[in-house]
Amino acid sequence: MTSLYNNVPPQNLVSSPETTMYLNSVSPSTPTTSPSTWNPLQVPVTYSTPNASETYLVNPSTVPIPSVGPQPTPHHSPNSLGFNSRVQVKKMALPTFSGNRKEWPEFKAIWKSVAETAYQNKAALAHELRRSVKGEASRRIRSVYVTKPEAYNVMWQKLESFYEDVGASVQAALEDLHKIKAVPTDDYKGLIELVDEVESAYSQLEELGNLNVLTLRDVDFITELLPCYLKVEWRRRYRDITASEKIHPFIPFMHFLEGEREAVSRIAEYQPKGRRNEFPKYERRKQHVQGYHAGKQSSKKYYKCAYPSHRKDSISHTTSECKEFQKLPVSGKEGKYELLKQIDACFKCFGNHRRQDCPKKVPCPCGSGEHHQLLCESKRPEDNKSTDFAQKETHVSRSDSLSLYPIYQTAVCGSNKTVSVFCPTGQLKE
Repeated sequence: MTSLYNNVPPQNLVSSPETTMYLNSVSPSTPTTSPSTWNPLQVPVTYSTPNASETYLVNPSTVPIPSVGPQPTPHHSPNSLGFNSRVQVKKMALPTFSGNRKEWPEFKAIWKSVAETAYQNKAALAHELRRSVKGEASRRIRSVYVTKPEAYNVMWQKLESFYEDVGASVQAALEDLHKIKAVPTDDYKGLIELVDEVESAYSQLEELGNLNVLTLRDVDFITELLPCYLKVEWRRRYRDITASEKIHPFIPFMHFLEGEREAVSRIAEYQPKGRRNEFPKYERRKQHVQGYHAGKQSSKKYYKCAYPSHRKDSISHTTSECKEFQKLPVSGKEGKYELLKQIDACFKCFGNHRRQDCPKKVPCPCGSGEHHQLLCESKRPEDNKSTDFAQKETHVSRSDSLSLYPIYQTAVCGSNKTVSVFCPTGQLKE
């Protein structure tokens, strides 16, 4: 094959240091000779101009190359061919541990295979281990100094002695399982999250080799959190499993949940984010009974003093110490009960908690343990009256009296003394 540049002088072909061939530059008047022996393979030759740089494949057998003195052997370095001999690979990050028990089996397996292979120095391993753990795990090993030769072994023994407790790990997995919340009907994203949480606890117990702790009671608990159509479907599936599986049905139950998750995963992709369909009427009633007080309290701000004009963070006195609050009636639109409800205060001690959670058992002198003494209606404060008025006007009843009876002064027979006589019938009898 003949090159397109057979008639071009050789010095025009090699015009920049970017060429990948070693050629001796000669003057135009130097006569050309036959080329030396070259590899018949095509080699790239760079043709550069001030504004452009192009590469052409030229057959060296058809291009006259000046032969002046010994010709160097062509050598192609990796850099000249566009390759970098120093390839840098990103170092693999070490695993981290939050201190949660359910993450320990996975962290332990990865750390042993990755960290102990990458670091042969025990001091470096101890330093990296301290940096990689958080929470309770960090508190367990923070007393060990990494400068000690045996620091890494001591740290690892402390972690294993705490997290290798199978009973505590199983208990933590079961607690996570029972924290799962119910899923409304048609909430496909919520259903996927529920199955993921169940699978997490299931995998942890499987890693610990204690799947047998999951009984029919746990299956029934999770079943009640599912939408109604899945409850019915699982009942049908449970009826068809073997007798041995009915004793420990969590494995077939987990397979059932995985299948349902796969079935609704495509639908969940098109469900708007954050959307939660309302519960059916029978489920809304259940949610109302269980979580009404908690949801209501979270929507109101608590203040130390319930009096409307004193609801400020700068107020230092409490509701029970407030003089203005003490003057208010117990009930009514502007009464004490209504003001306490507005800030969700406890009726027993006026604290920031529910009355059911109040540690004060008998706050009122009347013996009732359900209200504060300022909310007591059975015994109201008496009117402030002077002693003379109480002695002279003994016939005047108080507000809690039921009737009025006259009192008369009379003499005692056979004595010079006089006494006050109380007449229940309203008449003085002789």
